[in-house]
Amino acid sequence: QETFARRRCEDMLVPFACTSTDILNFEAKSHREGQLWRIIRASMSLVGFVPPLPHLEKRVEDGKFKVCSGLLVDGGYTN
Repeated sequence: QETFARRRCEDMLVPFACTSTDILNFEAKSHREGQLWRIIRASMSLVGFVPPLPHLEKRVEDGKFKVCSGLLVDGGYTN
């Protein structure tokens, strides 16, 4: 976390993206922006070995903002 604390995915010189799986909402996530340490940590979480990463996401539903929570693990569970 300390190594990537100030880095953001969208600020990388080479475009970077990775995937994770939200195990509470059963959906795949593609990450192209956000804190780099959180993206990398979420994409390497393995159920039973490395705990899932809590995640809050703002969504627009019916014209209103809604905050959804989830738990992110490795994207290989849905890909």
